[in-house]
Amino acid sequence: MKRPAIPANESERLAALKSYNILDTLAEDTYDDITLLASQICNTPISLVSLVDEERQWFKSNHGLDARETHRDHAFYAHAINDWNSILEVQDTLKDDRFDDNPLTINDPNIRFYAGAPLVDADGYALGTLCVIDKKPKKLNTDQLRALKALSRQVVAHLHLRKEIAQRQKVDEAYDNLLENLGDGVFEIDQLGNSLYVNNSMLRMMKRSKEEVLGKNIWQWIHIDDVHKMSAFYFKQFKNRVKSCSYNYRLMDSEGNSRWIEQNTTMEYDGSKMIRLRSISRDISESKELRAQLSEKSKLYELVSENSSDLIALHDEKGNYQYVSPAVKEHLGFDPEDIIGKNPYHFVHPDDARWLMKGPYRQTF
Repeated sequence: MKRPAIPANESERLAALKSYNILDTLAEDTYDDITLLASQICNTPISLVSLVDEERQWFKSNHGLDARETHRDHAFYAHAINDWNSILEVQDTLKDDRFDDNPLTINDPNIRFYAGAPLVDADGYALGTLCVIDKKPKKLNTDQLRALKALSRQVVAHLHLRKEIAQRQKVDEAYDNLLENLGDGVFEIDQLGNSLYVNNSMLRMMKRSKEEVLGKNIWQWIHIDDVHKMSAFYFKQFKNRVKSCSYNYRLMDSEGNSRWIEQNTTMEYDGSKMIRLRSISRDISESKELRAQLSEKSKLYELVSENSSDLIALHDEKGNYQYVSPAVKEHLGFDPEDIIGKNPYHFVHPDDARWLMKGPYRQTF
């Protein structure tokens, strides 16, 4: 028995094989259907989809054979992948010195005939073979060889499809994981307002469980004073087929508290009909409250300064006036607009200005 040569690109070939994540997976009808067809077309009792790794040949599909794998040194298939441009056909193993004393020839399953079409992927790596086996000498005709080759291409096509689906699932899982752990709230609704998807952050804002929200109409959780304005706003967007917009509203949580939500939305249409709305939402309650407090303080400051007999002023980082109270007219004789944008040095006697610029106030103005 001659051991098969190791392909020159073996490390790359093995890496390509493992990238399909198919070794040691469960049987699948797709591959079993192909081996069944191969046996029927070639009139053989055994047909295999065999993949060759470092130490073994492993069978993804094993029509007519109970074994799931054999040692690579005994594999006919390991010879076949060294010439991936053609089918390896051994019409009588006892007359071929590569296989005449092979354990698979002289023992069960007593292989006397073998034909294997290499499974070559799009990058040119031979991953294994689709083969047919008989316990008596045999020769395939041209049509059978052509069919075996065609079926081997179908195996490769399914391997690629399986890999693409797995990769797409990984991308989808990564995307779903990103959405679930995003700091902002994310939800999707249909044209009636029924919830199709909601992430963890949005559920935390609502203080509700996923079971409470999915499939339910979101309008029931909008503050009653905002419902009409919000529905009118979105009706206008849908009517004009606007694809993205922003809106602020109050959301009611499960405890009856309202939260201000800043919502950035994209809409999906089917013709003139909106069919899906996706939104990224952010809780702006704190910033809304801070702005309200700041506004109140600003109004109070304006009230005090406008009615004070004292001169009150605000400066920027360079010392220029940004604001002066009306009392400046009484104290300096200037109108406020005459002061704004100017520096205090403009209103200081030149002799004093030179002293101030050299003194401790130099860094102030």
